[in-house]
Amino acid sequence: MGGNKHDDGPGIPSLPETPDQVAPADTPTAPDAPQAPVEQPATPTEAPKSVSASIRECVKANLSGSNDIVRQNIVTAYTNAEIERRTKAATSVLEKLEAAELELRKIRPTFPGVDLATGKPKGEPIYTKEQAELYKKTNEQIEKLTKALEKAIVSNDFTKVFELSGK
Repeated sequence: MGGNKHDDGPGIPSLPETPDQVAPADTPTAPDAPQAPVEQPATPTEAPKSVSASIRECVKANLSGSNDIVRQNIVTAYTNAEIERRTKAATSVLEKLEAAELELRKIRPTFPGVDLATGKPKGEPIYTKEQAELYKKTNEQIEKLTKALEKAIVSNDFTKVFELSGK
């Protein structure tokens, strides 16, 4: 490397050849020459104050322009709360609809007679007065619940859903 007598191999810096290439050691400066301030190491009790103060300053700086963020978070929180309320109401109505459909399937007509030869019912099935009323009432309930759900989902009008769910 460049005529150096002390070539220690690749990647290892070589020793300087002349004294003027050697960096001067800490040489005293003239008494009237300006001296660079020497930082004193912080004591352990001062370090947390400066760190916490720095953190507080960063937080304060971040919060100074946070009005839009806070506003957006409030809007998001209220939106999510309303979505949750609507979801619970719609779920409640859907559960009532399923229960009404199950109730409707349970209403079975009676037959006026049985064919003795085959054991099969004969004649047209008929509902008792109570069964007919229950069937009609359950069908009306199913229609009402179905219309409320459709209106809520299609038109974004949850008024009837809230009424029917009780929420």
